[in-house]
Formats: sequence, C-alpha cells, structure tokens
Amino acid sequence: MKDRLALLLLAAPACAQSKDLLLPQGAPVYRFVPSEGWPYGPEGVHGAALPASEFAERRAAFLEEISRHGPGTVAIARSAPMAMRNGDVEHEYRQDSDFTWLTGFPEPEATAIFEPGFPEVEGAGSPSGERPVYTLIVRAKDRRREMWEGERIGPDRAMKEFGADRGETTRKTEELVREAISRAKTLVLVNHLDREFGEMVDRIVQERRASKEGAPEVVDGRPWIWTRRMVKSPAEIEMLRKAVEVTIEGHLAAMRASHPGMNEGEVEAATEFAFRALGSPRLGYPSICGGGARACVLHYDSNREFTGPNDLLLMDAGAEVGSYTADVTRTWPLSGTFTPEQRAIYEVVLRAQEAALEKVRPGGSFLQVQEASALEITRGLVRLGLLEGDPVELAGDRAYGRFFPHGTSHWLGLDVHDASGTRGGRRGLVPGMVFTVEPGIYIPEGMEGVDPKWWGIGVRIEDDVVVTGSGYENLSARLPRDPDEIESLVREGSAAFRAGGAAGPETSRRAGGGDPDRRRTTAGRPHRP
Repeated sequence: MKDRLALLLLAAPACAQSKDLLLPQGAPVYRFVPSEGWPYGPEGVHGAALPASEFAERRAAFLEEISRHGPGTVAIARSAPMAMRNGDVEHEYRQDSDFTWLTGFPEPEATAIFEPGFPEVEGAGSPSGERPVYTLIVRAKDRRREMWEGERIGPDRAMKEFGADRGETTRKTEELVREAISRAKTLVLVNHLDREFGEMVDRIVQERRASKEGAPEVVDGRPWIWTRRMVKSPAEIEMLRKAVEVTIEGHLAAMRASHPGMNEGEVEAATEFAFRALGSPRLGYPSICGGGARACVLHYDSNREFTGPNDLLLMDAGAEVGSYTADVTRTWPLSGTFTPEQRAIYEVVLRAQEAALEKVRPGGSFLQVQEASALEITRGLVRLGLLEGDPVELAGDRAYGRFFPHGTSHWLGLDVHDASGTRGGRRGLVPGMVFTVEPGIYIPEGMEGVDPKWWGIGVRIEDDVVVTGSGYENLSARLPRDPDEIESLVREGSAAFRAGGAAGPETSRRAGGGDPDRRRTTAGRPHRP
C-alpha cells in the first residue's frame, strides 16, 4: 500500500501539540506528491482546457440547429452574473455551463449573438461587409480595474482566441441586443441565470410587440444544448478523466490523513489540498465530509464536527478541471477497521453498485441501472433483518426508500448534475454518455423500527462511468472500493500519522520520488492580513 501515499501531511499547529505527532509547531508543509498510479506527471493538470476547435464545432452545430427555425433567426446567449457573498465581497466567479459549452469564454457580463443566414449589409461590422455571424460582447480593457481584479480578455482577444467574428464591449450590450431583436423573426434565447438581462430582453420584445413591426417568436435554446451535452466528445471525456484522477488523489489523501477523533474539516482540507496542488482551480460542488450519523445527511457540507472513535467517514468530493467535474464518494472507518454492522452495510452497498454497473451498456437505461441497484439493496436489507418479505415485491413497492432515498445515477459533465433539464429514465444509453453510479444506505440515529446497533451508519459508494461501444469504463476504478483494501489504506495512514512519518522526506520518495528538498514550502509562516 505504500505506493498509495498521496499526502505529505498538512502540518497544522493544532495537530502539532499531539504527543503522537513528532512535528514542531508551525512545521512547514511538504509539497503534495501523488500516488504511483497518477497518470499525468509531476506538473499535474494545471491550466487544462479544451481546444478552440471543440467550441467551433459546437457553434457550427448550434448555428445549423437554430437555422431550422427559418430565415430571420437570431440567437442570444448570456453569461452568468456575478453573485454577492456578503457586504461588498463577491463569490468566486464560475461561468454558466451552457455559455461555457457554446463559447468557452470565462468572464462575466458577456453576451454572444448568433445571426446565421443574414444578407450582406454594408458596414455591418466584418471586413467583408457581411453581417458577422458570431458577435461576442465582453468587458473592455481597463487598466485601473485590471490593477484591482486582474487582466481582462477584451474584444480583440475575444476574436483571436475565442473565434468571434466581431468583438464589442459591454457599453454596447443593449444597443446590439436591440438591433439583433429588431431583425429577428425567431429569437432563440440561452439565458440560465441572469435575471436582469432576461428582463431587458423581455422589455425589448414587449416594445416590439406593441409596435407595428411586431415581435419575434421566442424559443428557449437550452434544451437542445442540454441534449448535446449528454453525449461527450473524446476531448470532453479526457477532461473528465483528468478531473476524476485529481479526485482520486484527493480521496486517497483523505484516507491516509484519517484518524479517530479528527475534525471533519481536517479531512476535507486534506482532500482539497490535493485537488489544488494537482491543478484543479475549484471544487465541482461543496465537499460532503460527514462523520458518524452525519453521513446519513445526504447533502451535509458544514464539515465542522469532531468524529468519534468508531465513526465511519463518508466523503463525497469532486475536483473541477477545465470546467468539467468529477463526482466520487467513498466511505471508510476512521479507526481503520469496520465494525461488524458497518461492514455488513458496506458490503450490501458494494454488491448493489456491482449489480448496477452490470447494466451499463449501449441500449441500457438509467431505469435498468436503478432497478438493479434497488433490488440488490433490498435483498441485503432483508438478509440483515432490516426489511421483511420477498425482495422482488419489496423492491417493486420501493420499501427500500427509507434506507435508500435517492436515485442511483445522474449525468456528469460541466455540472455535477449535468444537463439538468433532462432526465435519465428510459432514455437509451449511447457511447459517450457519462454518469455516476452511487447506491447508498442511510440509517439515522433513532430510526423507527430499526435495532439501535444499526443507528448512525451511512454508506455511499459512487463512481463515474462512461458508456463505451461494448459496455462501460469506470473512470474512478483506481480508487479502492474493497473493504479490506480500504482498511489497510487507512491503517497505514494512521500509523504514519502517529509516527510523524507522513511528513518526512523518506516517505515522500516512496510515494512518488523526487528530491525532498524541492518539496518544502514556506507555508508554515504566520498569516499576514
């Protein structure tokens, strides 16, 4: 298991006072070194991005689709707005996924206008005199603002790097949108989050409706994009593979950092340290790191409680790379040993996942995956005495629902719940679809009619799969699921923690090689405001 060491520990002053940890206060943090299974080299995946050709192909397909509405069709897409956190502090900005899919443009306040099939108009904006098919309206370059906020892309780079036929600045947003709508017989609108922009478009359309010119028919362009997003290109699958591999390393780091009594936030920090160290700029969603009975809270993400000596730890965390997110869950005993009841529940969930995975193939469906998982969960609950009756009948009646209240799968991609306007159901699976397989069993404290020995056990096992021509590939298969392997991994990490060896250079060489002196940082220095 030594090849699985993924964390050269985050030496924290709070831990340094432990008699078992042979590190001084303020000890320097050692650089993260991934496990031997890490496929992307020491440089990680920093700066990973899809090629411009990927977005050009998407826009060509989008233009072809909107042209089906007939002559005079205009499409307008809007970026996500900035969001305030509190006071004058903004949330970290992350672009709307539909806008990302179409343009790849990462900044706020951006608008894309698509006008296929319009005749040549003198002075319309392009060098040839043709009306530009793709106009990208972006924030202007501004030295003063860039000193505070960082470099802006600007309209020139919007054309050179993001494929726009015409680049304009945001001071002309309403003017250009109004002009485009005035020419439109059909308006295809892609606006998921910006309410203020939507109100502006509605106002312009209503003004047109009240005038003699009349208003265009307004069509929601998002469902077509969502359908296209369901099937990933080879480049998208490779980006998801990167996100999953980073996520695997984060989960390995968390397992190796685990020991009874630690705070959930420490485990979360170990995972997210690995994510950032290997090149993920952000999380795909807030990490879920629930110890003990908190593992039974499906979207628990406060991650601030201390754990008990025999607690399970459920971690649901995914790194985002190149705007694509992984979504992986593992559950492990912080002590390094499952109790008999914990292991019994874990093995039921593992069998349910295996049964579900067998249904992942071209021509299959989400419904088949769900039914296989639910039936195996039900069989296990009957074997353990948590349900009584015929498993097939019980599964048909959804008797498992109080223990397994969520679906087994959801789409995965630019969003953790990707293509949110679509549903799996009976939709046929085709190669290139990517989704999760994540059965679970949750038994909260005090659950009525359940022997108290089962209380407080929550287990979920989640992997990310891509449908292939002959079946599926489990992108996260490298992360252990076998309970014996998980126990061994956690025990090894706990032993290294107690000995203080997890932060030592010799351990780092076993974990992945390299000069240990190059891995030291100055992260132990005091914070300066």
